[in-house]
Amino acid sequence: MTDDLIGKSIGGYVIEGQIGRGGMATVYLARQTSMNRVVALKVLPKNLSEDGAYAKRFEREVAIVAQLEHRSIVPVYDHGTFDGQPYIAMRYMAGGSLDQHLARGPLAAEQVLNVYTQIAPALDYAHSKNVLHRDLKPSNILLDETGGAFLTDFGIARLIGDENPGHTITAQGVVGTPSYMSPEQAQGQPLDGRSDLYALGIMLFELLCGRRPFMSDTPYSIAVMQVTATPPSARAINPDVTPAVEQVIFKSLKKKPEERYPTAVEMVAALRTAIESPGGFNPHDTQPNRRSNIRDTQPMHPQPGGTIYLTPHAPAFTPQRPPSDYMPAPVSVSQPSVRPVRRRPPGASLWMNMTIGAAIGCGLLAIIGFVIVVVAAQLLDRINAPSSAGVTPTAATAEPSLSPTDADAATVAPIGVRDPMDGSIIYVVEIQRGDGPITFQIASQPLSGTAAPTQLTDDESRNVSPAISPDGQRIAFISDRDGDRDLYVMDIGGGSVQKLLDTQVNEFTPAWTPDGAALIVASDTRGDGATDLLRVASDGSGAFEVLFADNALRAGSPAVSPDGTTVAFVLGGPRDARTWEIARLDLSTRQLLSDVTDGDVRDGLPVYSRSGVLYWMSTIDGASTLYRQTTSGGAEAIYETDLYISGLQASPSGELLMLQEGAAEDPAANVVIFDPSDRTTEALDIGYAPEAAWAP
Repeated sequence: MTDDLIGKSIGGYVIEGQIGRGGMATVYLARQTSMNRVVALKVLPKNLSEDGAYAKRFEREVAIVAQLEHRSIVPVYDHGTFDGQPYIAMRYMAGGSLDQHLARGPLAAEQVLNVYTQIAPALDYAHSKNVLHRDLKPSNILLDETGGAFLTDFGIARLIGDENPGHTITAQGVVGTPSYMSPEQAQGQPLDGRSDLYALGIMLFELLCGRRPFMSDTPYSIAVMQVTATPPSARAINPDVTPAVEQVIFKSLKKKPEERYPTAVEMVAALRTAIESPGGFNPHDTQPNRRSNIRDTQPMHPQPGGTIYLTPHAPAFTPQRPPSDYMPAPVSVSQPSVRPVRRRPPGASLWMNMTIGAAIGCGLLAIIGFVIVVVAAQLLDRINAPSSAGVTPTAATAEPSLSPTDADAATVAPIGVRDPMDGSIIYVVEIQRGDGPITFQIASQPLSGTAAPTQLTDDESRNVSPAISPDGQRIAFISDRDGDRDLYVMDIGGGSVQKLLDTQVNEFTPAWTPDGAALIVASDTRGDGATDLLRVASDGSGAFEVLFADNALRAGSPAVSPDGTTVAFVLGGPRDARTWEIARLDLSTRQLLSDVTDGDVRDGLPVYSRSGVLYWMSTIDGASTLYRQTTSGGAEAIYETDLYISGLQASPSGELLMLQEGAAEDPAANVVIFDPSDRTTEALDIGYAPEAAWAP
């Protein structure tokens, strides 16, 4: 059917123009001559009128809407047939569709709340009449001239219990719109009202972010993502989305219907609370004054068979890039000499903390800057001094445009081991080529024998934070070779360097999952020092998902439990080390578990043994204490030193620990092996080997 109907009269309606065209029908602006009122006339084209399935759907819409009389459902005035073509006369909505408004950009949260407040009761009303919409999307939400919102297009609606096993995703087509389908709808399973609530969750994400959570090349692949993939973080796409609102989104998009909101009105009530009173939103938090909205803010979707489904890299990372010379440094904060009761003061002001933290940070940066200048001069003397052995660079890692000439090739001094041990140490060395800048490179040296160290990276960047894969075959690391710190991986011998995550912000402290399929890394997503935890595929696909995000907090130094169910990490204010605690996240539910620590000291460096025991370090006035978690969940001090511990790693066997121990004001640290079973130590004659990791 074409616009040749414009100007013609159909059943007492004069068609004046076209409003829109859908996959099944065309909607015209028409005037009802008998009542002299403007209506929207929905007409089924001739070619589809002859198709029994389409004609039946058209009749079904009339029959269903006739049962529904609600102020927020577009009313049907009349229906009939003209020249073999069915038509429906409906109220005309001068405000257009929600989809048209979305084309101008994301909506403010208050605007979305206004719309949802109106359509939610209408949807629950339809459900009370046993009617499922099955095709909720922005184009099916219409607005009148005063901003009133209305549900429309019940063309594929059906009665609850009227199941049709054939209504699944097929090669011939889909029932519904895949971008908004619930997992159970995509799989042809029995449906109830919570399937429509899933579509409301998809719409909520889209209205706030300007894009849908699941996007792909084909409708079928989108439907598969609805069933399997974890939704991306809305806040990573639109920083204006608050943690509380994101919680509502994630709950709406649960894969299991029973984990979603039971009704649309309850969903909107949660959304209202999240928007109007975000500080008091968390219904699962029994200590609301303790920490702001960080529980239950992430998706909770156990995946079938333990498989990790990672969403494709979204164009979310677009904040201002931090300075290229930014690098996190330990912050030494004067603290009480007696370890206090581990309770955080309730009701502390975030803004006051940030102000005080900023002032302290500025002073510390000045001091640290001075220390760096002095240390750099000492390092230059050390680096330029003759070395006792030459380095064996790995040719596979050298980039031709950055490789030094033979004349100014850098060298790495060998390490000495007092008592030989199995495996190798992977560590960071500082290299200077001629009069060029100091660079950070990754080197390797066996812990037994007299073999010379091997330099694994060789470029003009800073390569830091090496992490060894569970099979001992790969090294993940952070490098600023393209201007910001991104996540890379290479072979254990230094070859086949591959970027795993390409963002415009800095990443830090990677940790492998036990199966080696992914890495968990901290990312400064918003460029403000408050870092999120991401899980990044290790296959180079660029796929990732947000595990934890809070706009006001720093999450970093992750460590994954041996069974892969939990990640322990450091959580606290970006600039105040006294707020840093050891937190744990359930990887299947994305829920924060009870904190391991909670006090006014700096806690950090979590690591798991192979048997699942969690260790971490606490620092007071430059002195450090090594703790382990007891079976009852408490903390047991097992090693104390007056020196600063800057690194903590587990051995390949998982039962020994490697500490980097030195004065807080001196970056050089001794490497010490600690045996938790008998609490004995053995110092390795390694010297300056920052960020050391133990490879098998």
